This record gives sequence, C-alpha cells and structure tokens, in this order.
Amino acid sequence: MIMNSDTHKALGLEEAKEIGDQLLSSGVLVRFRLDGVSMFPFLRAGDVAQVMKTPFNELKPGEIIVFEQEGRWLAHRLVKIVFTNKVRSIIAQGDSVLRPDKLIGEGNYLGTLKTVERNGRVRSLESSYSRFYASLMVFLRPLPQVFCRILVRLRSYSKRLARLLFGRNSPN
Repeated sequence: MIMNSDTHKALGLEEAKEIGDQLLSSGVLVRFRLDGVSMFPFLRAGDVAQVMKTPFNELKPGEIIVFEQEGRWLAHRLVKIVFTNKVRSIIAQGDSVLRPDKLIGEGNYLGTLKTVERNGRVRSLESSYSRFYASLMVFLRPLPQVFCRILVRLRSYSKRLARLLFGRNSPN
C-alpha cells in the first residue's frame, strides 16, 4: 500500500507487479507477503520474504525462485535446469505440489528468496540448514512432495474438525 499524508491508495495487482518487477530488475531487495500452501511447511501464508534478482544463469537447484506464470507470481523451489536448443530454462515445483510447474524462461523469472520472516524471526535461505533442506527436497523428489501434501490435507481436516466441534470462532 502506498500512503501520502492525507489519503491511502491501495495499488491494484497489476500496478504492484509492475513496480515490484522494476525494483527487482534494478537490483533492489524487495519484501513480499506470501500466501497459499504450495510451499508448506517450509513457507507459510503470512510469511514475509525478501527477494532479490540473481542472474538467471547462476540459479541452482534447491533455491526458491519467484516467477510469473499465467498472470500470477509464484514462489517455488527450482528443481531442474534444462537446455533446449542451447537455451537455458528452469523447472520449479512447490514443496507440497505433486507436479512441477511449466518450463520457466528468463523472461518469466523475477528473483530469488533470500530471507523469510515469520513471527518476527528472520531466517536466511542461505544458511546450512536451508541449503541442506533444499538439497533433500530436490534429491528425494517426489517423496517429500507427497509427504508435504499429506501434511497440508491433515492441517485442513483438523481445521474443519475444530470448526465443527467448537464453532466458527475456533482457534487455529
């Protein structure tokens, strides 16, 4: 949201994406609030990610990248680098998604997650733990994705059960 002294003006999605893309292209570190469950449990809705543009040819499997696909910005793990007619493309996949995303070219790549903040605590995605976790997610694919998908379903069922038992205002 952009504010001036008297009024508040909420940006539309396209305006926000355009500004975000310009900032990332200029090398600025940009903060985004994440939504969705495709990277659960590593990333969660409400987490705040710091994203920075890394050169496309320097991306490595395991990194979490931000890219545009079908008009949406997604943050998924890079799982494979492919070359078609000597042109580099990448394949990404959410940690709790069973199928990889469509091929991503340099034009759709926006940046790489550098840190994630949850409940006031900042975690570097360049730490030893994060790199080890990323390596496991890529190397053991698709087993972790199946396991994470089961966790997402169990979480959803437990929330429904809590609503049934305790009513609409049940704790999460």
